[in-house]
Amino acid sequence: MAPIERVRRFGQCFSYAPGEALVQVGVVGRGLTVILSGQVEVTQRDDAGRHELIVTYQAGQFLGELANLAGRPALVDFS
Repeated sequence: MAPIERVRRFGQCFSYAPGEALVQVGVVGRGLTVILSGQVEVTQRDDAGRHELIVTYQAGQFLGELANLAGRPALVDFS
């Protein structure tokens, strides 16, 4: 976890309840997210509003949608 400790000073820590959205489609997110504990599911909604799992990230991994990193609204949901 040494690399995570090095980047910690550049961000803020946030906690989320299970199933709570970190980022939602159409909303500008915080940018890069480093997962300290738990997991994050990235999903995409189909035309019927159902969520299709794209990938699951675990503690020690990081994620960030390119649109959010550029200050644009998200194209997928993170929860």
